[in-house]
This record gives sequence, structure tokens and C-alpha cells, in this order.
Amino acid sequence: MSSVVAQIAEAVVTELNTNLLAPPTVAVRSWLPRAELKDLVAVKVTVAPRALIRRRRSRSEVGCEAGIDVAVQQQVGASSEATIDSLVELAEAIATHLDGWVCDSPAAICVAVEHRPLVALDHLEEHHVLTSLIGLTFWL
Repeated sequence: MSSVVAQIAEAVVTELNTNLLAPPTVAVRSWLPRAELKDLVAVKVTVAPRALIRRRRSRSEVGCEAGIDVAVQQQVGASSEATIDSLVELAEAIATHLDGWVCDSPAAICVAVEHRPLVALDHLEEHHVLTSLIGLTFWL
């Protein structure tokens, strides 16, 4: 049995691939979301489990929050503003789609979406790779 955070990450992958992304772009789940430059010629969407936080809501109730990261990446040319714009649009569409999304198994709801960095400048400057990161927080 997978951890609850891995189950939610897998459900996010299924949701994105079923209801938002169009082939050849597909989301994949990974514990180690790293990619070689040669693998970033096409758009890559990676979903990675980030955290599981238990919070005491009262003396008798403990709640859980699961953190999931979604990365949108692609190698881009030096003067590719249009490509960067379209990739940021894709990341924004993912963030909007998952905001408030309800995961059935395990039962969880996305209560917070943080799109930061919108564009990782160090990746863009050093490697000509657009990386946009979306942090999701689910209540279980």
C-alpha cells in the first residue's frame, strides 16, 4: 500500500491526464523529480509528494495536510517569449483546475494553491529550461 501522500499524487496525475492535459503531454508521478536536459525537449509535467503534516485541531481531533508539488518544465531557446508564455499559461491552467479539487481516494480536498516560482530564473538563465512550480495543499 502506498503512503497517503503518494496516493494523492497519483490521483492528481490521473486527474491531469484525464481532464486537462492533451497528448503528447502527460503528467507523471516521481519521488525524485529530476530531468536531464535531453528529456526536456518536450513539455514535462511532474507530480511529486512533498509533505504530510499532522495538526491538532482540538484536544480530541487531529487533522492531516498533504503537500504535493507539480512542476512544468521544458527546454526553451534564448528568445522564446511565446513558448515561455504558453508554458506559464499551462501551469496557471493546472493551478486553476486543481484549486478546490476533491480527491475521492483517499478523501481529500485541495485547499491551497501556491504558484511559486512562476518561472525559476536560475533554471532559465543557466540551462535555458522553463520551470514553473505549483505547490498544492490538501486537507484529509
